[in-house]
Amino acid sequence: MISNKLDKWGKWIVVAITILVYLNIFPNQFVIDDHIFIEQWKTIRDVRNIPQLIKGELPPPHGGVYRPVRSLLYLSYYHIFGTNPIGWHLHSIFVHIASTMLIYLIVEKLPLFKKKNQQEFLAFVTSLLFGLHPIHTEAITYIAASMEMTGIPLMFAAFYFYLSKHQKRTLLMALFALLAFLTYEMTLVLPILIVFYDFVFHRLTKKNWLTVIKGYGPIVGSVLAMLFIRMVMLKITSRGDYLGYSFYHTMLMMPKVMVRYILLLIWPFNISYIHELAPGFESFMTHYSRIESILTQSIFDWNVLGSIGLLLALIGIASVVRKKYPVVTFGIGWFFISLLPVSYIIPQGIALAEKYLYSASFGFVLLLGYICTVLYRNKYKIVVILIITLISVLYGYLTIRRNFDWRNEITFWQKVVAQHPQSAFGWYQLGVNLGQVTHLDEASQAYVRAISFEPQFYEAYFNLGNIFRQQKKKDQAQNMYELALKANPDFTLAQKALDSLSQESNLAFYTARNKLTFQYPEAWIVIEKDENITIMDPGKIFHLTITRASKNTSQPIASYIALSRGDHGLLIKEGMAKGNGRDAWVRHWFDEDHQATEIFLFDDSTVVDVLAWPSNSPLAKQLDTIVSTIELQK
Repeated sequence: MISNKLDKWGKWIVVAITILVYLNIFPNQFVIDDHIFIEQWKTIRDVRNIPQLIKGELPPPHGGVYRPVRSLLYLSYYHIFGTNPIGWHLHSIFVHIASTMLIYLIVEKLPLFKKKNQQEFLAFVTSLLFGLHPIHTEAITYIAASMEMTGIPLMFAAFYFYLSKHQKRTLLMALFALLAFLTYEMTLVLPILIVFYDFVFHRLTKKNWLTVIKGYGPIVGSVLAMLFIRMVMLKITSRGDYLGYSFYHTMLMMPKVMVRYILLLIWPFNISYIHELAPGFESFMTHYSRIESILTQSIFDWNVLGSIGLLLALIGIASVVRKKYPVVTFGIGWFFISLLPVSYIIPQGIALAEKYLYSASFGFVLLLGYICTVLYRNKYKIVVILIITLISVLYGYLTIRRNFDWRNEITFWQKVVAQHPQSAFGWYQLGVNLGQVTHLDEASQAYVRAISFEPQFYEAYFNLGNIFRQQKKKDQAQNMYELALKANPDFTLAQKALDSLSQESNLAFYTARNKLTFQYPEAWIVIEKDENITIMDPGKIFHLTITRASKNTSQPIASYIALSRGDHGLLIKEGMAKGNGRDAWVRHWFDEDHQATEIFLFDDSTVVDVLAWPSNSPLAKQLDTIVSTIELQK
């Protein structure tokens, strides 16, 4: 029988099928925050920065969390894989396989069926559906998200050791729990999940509660230590504001978000990076989000009442069936408890993200697996096998198809605007990425679409002006800069661009992938590779490289400089200066062949490193022109 063979081969069948549907992620390039964490985060390039990573340093704008284990993994992988996406995707698949296998092992431990072959069948089906479910593509295929998800298998491992009879179970549980907490904050619900498990499966009763709760000590202590470090020592509380700057209206929105999560698990046919919460208001709040869409909600709106009613009904079902069907209670409870950290009681920056379902989906697939197992043991074997096969093929197909959407930035944002044709943010991001590969006409069209949906999108006006400037359309560039200033009078980049437009003489304007902008002599050559920008004259005599990096806002400039030891010859002079109204540090180098000048420009948590050589060349006079125009588009 099939179920008798699962004890030996079940785990490996699940592993093989799961790997198979994720093989097509290896050609995928870096997207969205991958560039910031891997290509631009200078701190991870030097092992001497480990103390800073342990203290919680992160690249802007990704503060507001404390994830030192994840940061140390970034440093380790950077020194192994560099900027080759293949190595990073290997980690992503490892995370998913580890999570899937731990779910198999956890389900084996759940006290649901007396017959071992039925328990094995449940573990097989549950882990298979988890491994294949397309909702996990954002969490796994997207490298930056998979680095966060590293904490989930660590949490699963801690939960598994809590259930096991291993002689060192307490130590192993506490170790994996602590690593999980220091990797991803969503794992902080682990103690609640453990207590909930004990309650549901009657391990926690009125008679033994005092004995049982003593076993919670190590894991509760780990949570308290993590919260103390995060909230007291590092003073990290929230990431952003409530939706529409209103706690009340945010709480009206979150039941609808929870229902959306349930629908995505049941019907994963239109998964997307962006979800519209209300007309003109997407998953995260921006300066152009239509706040009135959030603030006009009422507790009496049918969709608010309907969502609250559905959630209460699920909680009611979980309560009523606990004694007879504890697995139903456990599955529903696991789903809701896993989502507590992103329920926006404390703002987390994004109100709805599919990656948040990575742990919560275990509750859903466990219920599916249980239904299949009950039907299988009740003589519906052929029907159940057919259903599982159809669901697995469907999930696998949707996962493979979705993985292609993450192929590169342009493919990704083209998919976003195809799904959300009125998303100003989507069109803007598509324009940015088209512009970086010099598809200027297509980029212009994307910016125009963004502006058509959001007339106050001043960054889109500004970037459109930059394109017109590159195309020598000075009047149109001027008009775009003026519109950007009209939309946001405090947008200094547009004002400076407008001022320089009237003064420039044979200067070209450049916007780099790392969001640095600058002007340079029109006839010169600009080469952008990885995070480095190289500028040189036509004769390739004078060279200038620009690199963007980051530092902790609390780190003194002198401390950063001390750690940034270059090797450009003999250092003959260095000191503070002012560059374009910002703090700057200048170094002068000398060797037998030439002299070099290195300039560090500091702006909050951003550092721009400019190296020019030979600085004794007559062409070096252009250095001041270029440096004085360097700006960071945030």
